[in-house]
Amino acid sequence: MPRILPDRWRFLSRLLPYLAAQKSRLAAGFVCILLTNLFIIGMPLVVKYAVDDLSQSLNRQKFAMYAGLIVLLAIFEGIFRFSMRWLLIGASRDAEYAIRNDLFRKLESLPVSFYQKNKTGDLLSRVTNDLSNVRMLLGPGIMYSFNTMVTAIFAISLMLKVSWSLSLMVLIPLPLVSFSVRHFGKRIHRLTEESQERLADLSARVQESMAGVRVVKAFVQEDREIEDFRKLNGSLMEKNYELIRSTSVFYPIMQFTIGLATILVLWFGGRQVVQEIG
Repeated sequence: MPRILPDRWRFLSRLLPYLAAQKSRLAAGFVCILLTNLFIIGMPLVVKYAVDDLSQSLNRQKFAMYAGLIVLLAIFEGIFRFSMRWLLIGASRDAEYAIRNDLFRKLESLPVSFYQKNKTGDLLSRVTNDLSNVRMLLGPGIMYSFNTMVTAIFAISLMLKVSWSLSLMVLIPLPLVSFSVRHFGKRIHRLTEESQERLADLSARVQESMAGVRVVKAFVQEDREIEDFRKLNGSLMEKNYELIRSTSVFYPIMQFTIGLATILVLWFGGRQVVQEIG
């Protein structure tokens, strides 16, 4: 394991020049993430002050003011969320375009012996599906990772400020979340790689069949080619089914932990409110 991590980071470091070319859009996207989370955190604070005013004198003017603030915060949050996606995902699209161009120029410069050793279908799979996954890493992967980090910092800070006891109760399900992410993450990663490999085999077989279609017809091997294609396609579908089953278990577990945290907050937080009112 210690030998694998440096290699992975070394491979990922090759993407840094493409990210550096988009540094201004990435920086603007990160600023939009910060502002988006600030406006999101601002909405429950407005609700908090509105609820506190219930025990004093909440008239129509104050009610309209709080409602207007929530609507205004929601509008700004939507604007910056859209800008965040537009900037970061757009930057990943441009980076993908540059990577594809560099890869195509590299393929043009390779000798014939390289194409004799490697299947054309496998290369096609790598320049299409694999590069799409790279774009997902550079765009949504970076965006959601940074957004999750910022949201956790802002949310936990606000929660601790309001009530440290309720905050600790909300964090109780976190070990289950960490275990689930680690367990299912490894499985989903492995199944995704296996699915990509089988897709590459299928693409290679289709390319070979299309290139040698005259030979196939000459020796009357159409039925055999169809059967081989059916087997390869079935193998790919089985692997995708396994991947779907894993994700279908993973996401309900995440929703269950969120629901558990919500129940804890409503139960203990509600009792605290009742005690304070009583």
